Order: sequence, then C-alpha cells, then structure tokens
Amino acid sequence: MINKIKNYFLRRKFSQEYQVLDLVQAKFKNLQTILEAGGHNGKDSLRINSYWPQASLYVFEPEPELYAALEKKTKGIANIYPFQFALSDKEGFVEFHRSSGKSDGSSSLLKPKEHLVAHPEVYFEESFKVKAVNLDAWTLEKGIDKIDFMWLDMQGHELSVLKGSPSILAKTTVIYSEVSLIETYEGVELYPEFRSFMKSIGFEVFIEYLTWKDMGNVLFIRKEFI
Repeated sequence: MINKIKNYFLRRKFSQEYQVLDLVQAKFKNLQTILEAGGHNGKDSLRINSYWPQASLYVFEPEPELYAALEKKTKGIANIYPFQFALSDKEGFVEFHRSSGKSDGSSSLLKPKEHLVAHPEVYFEESFKVKAVNLDAWTLEKGIDKIDFMWLDMQGHELSVLKGSPSILAKTTVIYSEVSLIETYEGVELYPEFRSFMKSIGFEVFIEYLTWKDMGNVLFIRKEFI
C-alpha cells in the first residue's frame, strides 16, 4: 500500500515540492504545527500553507533582503509567523555567507567549499553576522511542545540543527530536508551520516530525491507513522 501511494504521487506531473506536500497530506491531513527553516522569499511558505491553512507555520530566514520579501509575501496571513534569524546548534551571532550571482538561495552558516566548483556561477562575496537560536531553546520559550512537520533548506546546516535539539526532535513526526552528497560547505555531514542519525532516533526514509550530484532532498517519517 505504501509503495502504491508513493507511485501515485510520483506519477503526477508536479514539481518535487508539490509531490512531497501531496505525499505528506495524504498521510497527515490535520497538521497543527509546521516549521520551515530557510524560508527564502516565502514561495514554499505559501505552498505549505495552502495545504494546511489551519496549522501554525513558523518560518525562519536570516538574510535581510529575503526576509523582507518573505514578510511582504506572507503579510496578512494570520497563521504564518516569520522570524529573521537562523536556526543553529548554538545561540548567539554567527557568520553568515551570502550567495549571489545565479542563486540567492545558497547562503549558509557554513563556508562554501565544493559548492564553488559545482556551481561556479554562484558567488560568495559577502559575509556578515546574523542572530542564531537553538531550536530546543526557542520552542521552550514559545511554549511549543511538538512539531508535526519540519521543512528544512539550510544549505548543509540541517543535521547540526537537529542534533542540537533532541527534545523537540523527539516530538517531531515528519521532516523534509535538504541533504549533502559532497562537501558543498566546509565540515558538512554527508547524507549517509544524516540517514544513519535519523534511523537511530526512529525515523525512516520515505522517499529520496537524489537527482543532483551535490545535494538532494529526503522525506523522513517517524517509523510508527509509516
């Protein structure tokens, strides 16, 4: 049955993002708490919200211009809450490497490495400090005791955030995350380590999108919900 569900949605001629949202909605229709990290300009935020308009959607984007676009795009949508800081395994002000050129979506808390070779048309000519918060500390402060769905696009910093937030991670059901297949950024943990860690804490790979040589995306679901 699970494979039939996957195959049905994969045959639909939608983008990867819509396929994933279709898959998650087919299994979880009434999500209440959703977190998006790496909100960019709000495009995915609006997509996610269109599937679960009843849910509280917390969106994090530290880059000032992108945050302004995110805030403008989601203004007036009462259940979307944008925040202008980064999630990390520690708190404080950290170095942020801004991307430009062909992509403004490759910025990261990690210093670019093989990304410079794989995507020479993307430049990293500027870095500056941004505020970073720990997810466990933030959810405790906000009184959030569980997260139904995480949508993570943090350019190599996803696993550090998850490892640094064991309390809320133990109360999370679904995670869709970007993963690294090569050392795109300095010190990034590669997908095999990511997958092994997720399995060790009770998540299974539901579907993989490993279509690029450097990075991909994976949908993880807690084992008891598959």
